[in-house]
Amino acid sequence: MIFEHENAQLIYGDGTVFDIQKHGKLYYLDVFDNDAMIPDSVNYACDLSSWHEILGHCNYDDVLKLQAVVNGMKIVGGIDKPADCNVCVLRKMTQGRRRTP
Repeated sequence: MIFEHENAQLIYGDGTVFDIQKHGKLYYLDVFDNDAMIPDSVNYACDLSSWHEILGHCNYDDVLKLQAVVNGMKIVGGIDKPADCNVCVLRKMTQGRRRTP
């Protein structure tokens, strides 16, 4: 999405309207009331491999660093890196080989 205005709206399929606000070069999707938020509250908690998938298969070290700088993000369970992710392994394959006799 490219916005030229400072504000926009995202309308979800069920009719729910979310406000999008521009602050500098970043766009924020308001999904909860900041005034009602309790300091240091957790909005979403899941394990490391789930965060890896949610964040578009971001590398595990960066996912762990995000917990310290993202409000409401919590990694539950161990912080051990899971076994290889099938999506990431497939993405690293750059070419397929087709051998014909």
